Amino acid sequence: MIGTEGQYLYQFTVGDREDFIQEEDLISFLLVEEAGNVLPSFELGFTTKDEKILSYLNEGNSLKITFGRTKDNLIDVSLSVLYLETNKGGESKYMIELKGLLSSLPYVSVGKINIFESLSGVEVINQIASNYFIPTFGITKSSDSQNWIQANIPDKKFVNDVWMHSYMADSFIGIGISSDGKFILKDMKALVSEESLYKFTTNPEKTKDVYYDGDYKVVSKTGFFNHWVGYGRQKHVFNLEDGTESDSLESTESLLALTNTLSRTSDISKRIAEVGVIGDNVHVNYWKAYLRNLQSLAIFSSSSISFSFHGRYIPIRVLDLVMFIEDELNHKQANEHYSGKYFVTNVARNIANRQFATTVRLSRESFGAIRGDLR
Repeated sequence: MIGTEGQYLYQFTVGDREDFIQEEDLISFLLVEEAGNVLPSFELGFTTKDEKILSYLNEGNSLKITFGRTKDNLIDVSLSVLYLETNKGGESKYMIELKGLLSSLPYVSVGKINIFESLSGVEVINQIASNYFIPTFGITKSSDSQNWIQANIPDKKFVNDVWMHSYMADSFIGIGISSDGKFILKDMKALVSEESLYKFTTNPEKTKDVYYDGDYKVVSKTGFFNHWVGYGRQKHVFNLEDGTESDSLESTESLLALTNTLSRTSDISKRIAEVGVIGDNVHVNYWKAYLRNLQSLAIFSSSSISFSFHGRYIPIRVLDLVMFIEDELNHKQANEHYSGKYFVTNVARNIANRQFATTVRLSRESFGAIRGDLR
C-alpha cells in the first residue's frame, strides 16, 4: 500500500495481482472527476518487473483502486483501461502508461429502448443511475411528469436529454459523477442555503478549514457563455394541440456572488433561440425547463478559481458547496471580489514523486463587487 496512515493511502489491484504497485514503482496516478454527466477519468504510470501484468491490462479486467486517509475508511473504485502504452526500461523492467474511465462503459455505449411512464425527470434519472452508480440525490422528483421515451440511445445520452428538460420552479438541476461511483443530483438553489462543507483558507483554524497553496488561478469565461446563452435566449413555442403560440425567456439571478448584477453588458437584453413545438406528449414546461437548466448551468460555470492543496486526502466531491477565503493584498481581511461560496466543479487527485496533491476548480455565476454598465 502506498502512502502514510492518516494522510493518504492507495492500493492498486488487477486480476489476481493484489497491491501490484509499490511506492518505488509508481510514477504518477491522476484521478479526475468533473461536474456534469461525465465519467471520471484516470491516468496511471508505473514500472514493473512482472511481465504477466501486461495480460491483465485491458477492458476485460477492472483496475481496482482502494484509497482514503486511514485503513478504517477506504473507498473502492473500479476503472476500465482504454489506453495502454508500454516501453522497456532497461533489461529488467517495463514502463507502463494507462488511461481510462470509471468502469461503467455500458452507460455510455449500449443503446436501449425504454418507456418510462408518468414519471418526473428526476425519477427517471434515478432509475437509470441506480443500474450503474450509487444514487446520491438531494431531491426525489422534479416538478414535471410525462412519458419519457428512450429511442435506442445509450443511457448517458438519454439522461442528458431528460436532465435538460426536467423542471424545477425557480431553480435548476446539477449533476455529477464522483470518482467513488456516486451519481450526484442536486437542487442547486436549495444547495446555496446549506452550510459549506469546507472552507479553503491560508489561515486554517477549524477542522473543516483546508489550507490551500497561494498560487491560485482565476478564469472568467463570461464572453463565451454570455454570447451562447448568458444574455437569455427567447424561444418561440408553438402548441400543436390547440394552435396557440407563446414566448419563453428565462432570467438567471445571482445566488452565490455578492453582487446584484452578473458580468454581462446591459446593452444586450436577449438573443433569439430557434422555434420549438410542444404537445400533449410532453409536460407543459418542457422548453422552459431546457432554457432554465442550460442557461443557469452555463452562467454558474463562467467564473472559476483553481488551486491545489497537499499532503492529505479530503473526501471532497463535485457539486459540494464550499467557502473560499482570499485576503486582500497587504491586508488581513477577506477580498470581497473572490471570497465567498462556490460550487465544486472539478476534483483532480494526483500522486507523483511520493507527493500527494489535490487540485480543485470552484465555480459560480460571477465574482463579487463587480462594477460597470451591467445587468
